[in-house]
Amino acid sequence: PPSLSFPPPAPLRPAPPPDWSSLAPCLLCSLMGFDLNRHWQDPSPWAHPTLHAVKQLIVQMNQDPKVSLEFYIDVHSHSTMMNGFMYGNVFEEEGRVQRQAVFPRLLCHNAPDFSLSSTSFNRDVVKAGTGRRFLGGLLDDTSYCYTLEVSFYSYVTAGSATPVPYTEDGCILPPAGPSLCPSSGWDSHLGGPLRGGAVEHFAHIEFSLLMYMNG
Repeated sequence: PPSLSFPPPAPLRPAPPPDWSSLAPCLLCSLMGFDLNRHWQDPSPWAHPTLHAVKQLIVQMNQDPKVSLEFYIDVHSHSTMMNGFMYGNVFEEEGRVQRQAVFPRLLCHNAPDFSLSSTSFNRDVVKAGTGRRFLGGLLDDTSYCYTLEVSFYSYVTAGSATPVPYTEDGCILPPAGPSLCPSSGWDSHLGGPLRGGAVEHFAHIEFSLLMYMNG
C-alpha cells in the first residue's frame, strides 16, 4: 500500500568473497576454496576475514539498544532459474511466519519480474551455515532474514511465456542509489537495482543488505 513506510536502508555492503571478483567471477568460493555463505556459524578471522568482520558488525548492531535491526538480506545472482525470488526461514510461531511472508508479497506487487511461486521457506540442513539460516536463529522475532535471488539471464512476466532478458539498457537506477522500498516512488525491475550502476561491478558477489532504524 502507498501508506506503508519502510526504515531507511543502510549502505549496501559488499560481503565475501570480494577477493576473486576480478579473477574468477563465476566461482562460488574464496581464493582459499571456501564457500563463505556456508561458514556463518563459526567464521575464522584468518580463513574467512571478511565474513568474520560482517558477522561481528551484525552482532554489535543487534546488541546496540539504539539500533533496531529490521532486515538482513543476502542478494545473489542465480545461474539456472529465471526471475527474482526469495528464500526465507521456517518458524514455529504462526504469527512470525505470516509476518515474514509480507515482504516477498510486497516485492511481487511492486516488481514485475519477482516470482512469488518460486519463493520458498525452508530449514534445509545443508543451508545451516548460510547467513539467512544462522542470523534467523540469532536475531529476535522483530528481524527478518532472507536470501534474494535474481536470474543472471531473464524473467517472465505474469500472463506471458516469453522470457525477457536482463540487459544494461533495461537497467534503471534512482539518483540516490538502489532501493527495494515500495514507498520510495521508484518502480523498476529487480534486475535494475541488482545489476546496474556501481552495483554492476559486484554482480557475481554475495551482498549483505542491512536495513535498520536508529532507535
